[in-house]
Amino acid sequence: MVTVKYNIRDFLGKGWHDIDSDGFRKWAWSGKEAVLNFPANHKGFSLYLSGEEKEKEAFFYDMERGLIDRCILGPFLKKFDILPMTNSVKIEVFDLSIGRKKDIRKIGIALQDVTSLNAYREVCNVLPFIFGIEITTLCNMNPPCVMCDKSIPDLVAQNPSMPDHIVDKLKPFFRCAHVVSLTGVGEPLLCKNLFKIMDCVNSKKIFTMFNSNGLLLTKENREKLVSRRLGAIDFSIDAASAETYGKIRNKRKFSMLKNNIKELSALKKRNNTNYPKIIINMVLMKENINELPLFIELADEVGAQAVHIKLLKRIDKNFTIKNKGFYFDYKKQMIDSDDPKLKDNVLLAKERAIGLGIEFKGADSAIQRLLESDNNLHAIDSPYGTEPVCKKPWTEALIGLDGSVKFCCHLQPKDKKHNIVLGNLHEQGFEDIWNGAIAKRFRNKFINKVFPLECWSCPYYDINKY
Repeated sequence: MVTVKYNIRDFLGKGWHDIDSDGFRKWAWSGKEAVLNFPANHKGFSLYLSGEEKEKEAFFYDMERGLIDRCILGPFLKKFDILPMTNSVKIEVFDLSIGRKKDIRKIGIALQDVTSLNAYREVCNVLPFIFGIEITTLCNMNPPCVMCDKSIPDLVAQNPSMPDHIVDKLKPFFRCAHVVSLTGVGEPLLCKNLFKIMDCVNSKKIFTMFNSNGLLLTKENREKLVSRRLGAIDFSIDAASAETYGKIRNKRKFSMLKNNIKELSALKKRNNTNYPKIIINMVLMKENINELPLFIELADEVGAQAVHIKLLKRIDKNFTIKNKGFYFDYKKQMIDSDDPKLKDNVLLAKERAIGLGIEFKGADSAIQRLLESDNNLHAIDSPYGTEPVCKKPWTEALIGLDGSVKFCCHLQPKDKKHNIVLGNLHEQGFEDIWNGAIAKRFRNKFINKVFPLECWSCPYYDINKY
């Protein structure tokens, strides 16, 4: 396979300054306005942008449809205008002047990479730039949180850490990565190789993040994460009160959790750094939906920059959990997309987030529709629709603790006939898996506008069906 490579200089229109480099990758700094030009023979590109000492954003731009998706890791774009008649994009940014005021290159954003999306075909000529790596399935939540996969009997094995030889196989591909998420169904801070893996990824140069329940965020761990410049840590909390937290997460340590996050925020301030970005997340269910507005205030209290929410994912078979007087029935706790409580609480939470300057995002189509409006935080103007298009078979790889490779954590087989695993790194090289027969089959379905049955649990399933 030949990897498609580009010269950043080929895309730069007006408003860009000299090419810069740190010996690892090249980038170009913009002024307050800058134009990107695209060759007419390509269908689209992903654009990887960052601000000096700011978090980063990835944009997915299609020539026919315009801006189709964006991964917001830090709001610094003021406007993103697509100019399809000229195959150009005009970018306007907030003033990001920091450091030396005379250094004009420190105003604006950095275009760090341009990857072709002309890979909408069975064989992918471009390696993925988003890696999800499950580094452990061990968790200190015992018994598990009521909605966790671990609550389903015999579903998840307990394994300590990802084997070194699997990490070694992936090392050559990390240099191409933009985002590496060290998250699975376990607690990353229990992984004995966590910081060794972060060093392999080079978390100081690649946006590295993970999810955590936050209870193991000791002083030593906080200092290590800040010193290694972890990009973000996403805390799973699911409640704004100690009572609801105890029901859902089976722990009576709500105060300890809040204190751990506050201490991390204080450490960042003392070190004058934006890293790691602090995110708190909530899986919405009937038991906690009314606490969503208060969850925004919790974010402000602990020093979080962002709140992410999602609905309970679809499951095939139902299960129930009894937890000290709390009876949890998974399917009865699921919230319908047209439930008035969902709309009322999301909109109220959105209003509070805007007032407090907190990023507020949803991972489901129903929530996204509620959040998309003229007063949405950091909205980007575009004459095109923003209906999600699944790009994961071309851009993302999910590596399981057992060496398995998939496109997405939402891939779930309906029966034994539907294989969701592309291959295993114990048996094959990564590039062979990336362009193997199963990967080709998945891509071919999307190319031919057939939404795979294996994607039935995707939070965007309803609007992605063709």
